[in-house]
Amino acid sequence: ISSLQGMKDMLGFADNPIYTFNLNASIDLTSVNGYSIPYLAADFNGGSFAISNLNINLPNGDLGFIGEIASTSSVNSVVLTNASVTSNPVYNRGNIGALAGMP
Repeated sequence: ISSLQGMKDMLGFADNPIYTFNLNASIDLTSVNGYSIPYLAADFNGGSFAISNLNINLPNGDLGFIGEIASTSSVNSVVLTNASVTSNPVYNRGNIGALAGMP
């Protein structure tokens, strides 16, 4: 994955455990407010590249760059910069974190 479009395209395949996603460039999410991978069953290697300007503000829980990570998945070498993840406490139904809402 080397572009914002690549990050968007990944969403259609993230729940399939046969894939491994490799970040090949830093990605700026400024123009995609609320970007999150709801469920990751695949492996994700950040390659020590930065994912910057993550901004999520939704009324539900299990929020983060990745909402929930399957127990068989691995996530490594991810660098997050300038990340903000918030949830409305009235509706909060789960975990919240910059990298993952629920590991």
